[in-house]
Amino acid sequence: MFKGTANNMKKVIAPVSRFLNNISLAVLAGLMLIVVADVLLRRLFNAPILGAHDITSIGFSLVVFLPMGWCALMDRHVDLTVLVNRLPEKPRRFIEACILFMTTATLGVVCWQLMRQGIRLQTMNAETSVLGIPLYPFVYLSTLSMAMMTLAFFINFLSAMGSMMENNR
Repeated sequence: MFKGTANNMKKVIAPVSRFLNNISLAVLAGLMLIVVADVLLRRLFNAPILGAHDITSIGFSLVVFLPMGWCALMDRHVDLTVLVNRLPEKPRRFIEACILFMTTATLGVVCWQLMRQGIRLQTMNAETSVLGIPLYPFVYLSTLSMAMMTLAFFINFLSAMGSMMENNR
């Protein structure tokens, strides 16, 4: 039951998470070009790109947030399991499930707070200093990505619960 639900949820969020990851790769490539061009224009012609700081600030936030869900789905996040791996199988599985549950809850709170921040920025009409780009769409994108990561950890929690149930039979 748990594993079936986890697999069905994974089929739904995997395409969205992968799409967000691909966007982050494109943004990273664009940022590399902008930074190189900005440095060259500044050094060679003393003419930096107007608003390069605005673009790189927004871009790097996307590069950080957008791939998080895909990373969690592919189980590429960092685990500190030095102590837990030394435990016998049953307690280890229980502790892993508890950690996944607490991680899911924490990420849910982060997601909720990001959404609140996006709403605040939209209400305030906050924008970048030079180019005047509104900030709230990027916070909403980050919220979507954080929601994907939260769901990925919830899927991992369901899988862990399914493994615990199978081993108890």
